Amino acid sequence: MNQHNPQISHPQDMESGMLMRSETHLFSGPLPPPEVFGRYEQILKGSADRILKMAEGQSLHRQFLEKKVVGGEQFRANVGLLFGFIIGMTIIIGGLLMIYLEKEWQGFILLIGGIGSLVGTFIIGKKQKKGDLKQKDEDLHKRIKELEEKINNNKVIDGETLV
Repeated sequence: MNQHNPQISHPQDMESGMLMRSETHLFSGPLPPPEVFGRYEQILKGSADRILKMAEGQSLHRQFLEKKVVGGEQFRANVGLLFGFIIGMTIIIGGLLMIYLEKEWQGFILLIGGIGSLVGTFIIGKKQKKGDLKQKDEDLHKRIKELEEKINNNKVIDGETLV
């Protein structure tokens, strides 16, 4: 976000022959705008390179953390699937074994329970994932509206921009 607000003193000051001007510059992001960036280099040689290296370092650090978080989440999801499969298959095999040992109704209940829990977990997981995606989408739209309102309500009072 770049903003430039020149400020000129009030008309009554102009009558006395005095004119005062002040400027406010705001920006956000890892790097300043080019005109400010160039001034850093003029003031202190090598500072532009230092600022670029700092921004690059921060970007690499953020990317490393994001990869670690995504990789960890994927690992946990895969381990959860594996253990869920093992538990489900153990219950199903146990149900079949009970049926084989002539405990038909107990084995049948265990078999149906195992299959039902696997199917239920799958359905609940899908539903939860859809809900999470819907919530993230709503949060994103809400944030966009807030930013649009902030931009539209940006007012200049006595030469100062209120954000």
